[in-house]
Amino acid sequence: MGANEIDFTDRVGLEESVSDDGAVTLSWDKEPSATIILQRDRSAAFTDPLLLYQGTDAGSVVTGLEEGEHFFRIGFAEGEFSEPLRIRVEFVSRVQLTILLSLGAIVVLATVLAIVLGYLGTRRTERGCGNA
Repeated sequence: MGANEIDFTDRVGLEESVSDDGAVTLSWDKEPSATIILQRDRSAAFTDPLLLYQGTDAGSVVTGLEEGEHFFRIGFAEGEFSEPLRIRVEFVSRVQLTILLSLGAIVVLATVLAIVLGYLGTRRTERGCGNA
């Protein structure tokens, strides 16, 4: 097989999507006995590649990716690699996270306050009935 004969199965879909949890599922088509190498780098030039997988599987799940751009490539043990695949990771913005957590805290406090006021109101009513 030549370098142009191996590629990620859903290259277009992967490059157009954004991972919001730092995980990506990669798959590729290959001959059953072919040994595949999967590498990741922060640069499309692959100046400092990290070996993620070497074996005969037809896919891999990569987790723990930091926010930003990551580049992946697959190749055969002979050293022929696919074009780099760009994956973007974007977590929830800190502003949005702060707003959501604040709203959640307000709901919790309002719920606790309603329970306490309801309990105190019930106790006053019970005391009022006993004095009559």
